[in-house]
Amino acid sequence: MRLVVRAVALILAIAVVLCVLLYLVIPQFERTSVQMPESCNTAPGTFKPPPDRTYLLPQIGNGVRVAANDQFALVAVIDYAHPPFPSTVFLVNRTDNQIIQRIDFPNDVIAAAFDANTLVLYNDKLGYLIDPRTGQLENNILLMDNYGGLSESDRPIISRASTGHWYFETTAVLSSWNVDGTFKPRHHLTFGGIALGCFIDGATNQIIALK
Repeated sequence: MRLVVRAVALILAIAVVLCVLLYLVIPQFERTSVQMPESCNTAPGTFKPPPDRTYLLPQIGNGVRVAANDQFALVAVIDYAHPPFPSTVFLVNRTDNQIIQRIDFPNDVIAAAFDANTLVLYNDKLGYLIDPRTGQLENNILLMDNYGGLSESDRPIISRASTGHWYFETTAVLSSWNVDGTFKPRHHLTFGGIALGCFIDGATNQIIALK
């Protein structure tokens, strides 16, 4: 009996170690970031979305399309006249151009991607999982990710020392366990993002000024 108990305990211990490695440790080394150029800065200016990323919001005006799929878009409008440049993001149904949800942020550090039936949205390092059909937050029991947002190092897990440059993370590895029992393990996401007055296309690493 004791041998059985020890064997079960050993198996559970190994499982825990593997889970920690797979979902917490290894993702910290699966990071992708871009260095923000000097042309992106924090000086006040006028919000000017690039023509190929401009999205016209009803009764609001032009915004920048941060992320989109066939049915939904995440569009941001930023006040670049007043530091620290507060922003508002709008979740839009592209079929009828109706706004489903809006969220206000105190700055312009935003990353977003659509993952199947979920909108993954970050304001710097604070993440939200949103059901785009309703605009409501998903009910998570557990959420694990490696997203670092805007940082002064391209290796934040290894060194916190400032390099004199800003780096914006364009990818994340995300695992979530919802209250309905569904588990999404190690989803790799590539973001569209905004930081320091610029738009970042995570798929191409193209960086475009927004002011």
